[in-house]
Amino acid sequence: MDATKELSIKLLINTETKTLCFAEASSDVVKFLTGLLSLPLGTVTSLLAKKNMAGSVGNLLVSAEKLDANLQEQRETATPRYTVKDDLSMTPASISLIAMLAESGVKDLSVLQEKTVKIGKEEALGILAAALAHIDPRRSPTL
Repeated sequence: MDATKELSIKLLINTETKTLCFAEASSDVVKFLTGLLSLPLGTVTSLLAKKNMAGSVGNLLVSAEKLDANLQEQRETATPRYTVKDDLSMTPASISLIAMLAESGVKDLSVLQEKTVKIGKEEALGILAAALAHIDPRRSPTL
């Protein structure tokens, strides 16, 4: 990701539990998230200092493998959308919104808040740190 470029992602937040239900992301955000996997470990540790290298990285890897073909075939003129879950697993946005909300345990739609956030360098590093540590990305300070 270009260090000067900011990405944005639309979040659906359960205001009652203060957790992220899911996010709607552009292919640029998905490319950023899957691009985290190509960073050399030395670069990661120098950016984040030594931390526990666990967390959502496994989910990110599985999703990246599944989405790789889709991203490679993407047309320049199309802007596909993706659903990013709280564990950083990603799927094409064709999954039912109702099913996603039910999976998130949402019963009352009035507790939901839609919020669009910018992902700059600091936020990108926060996402990377949360993915590599045992930090719940839904409760990351970047949200």
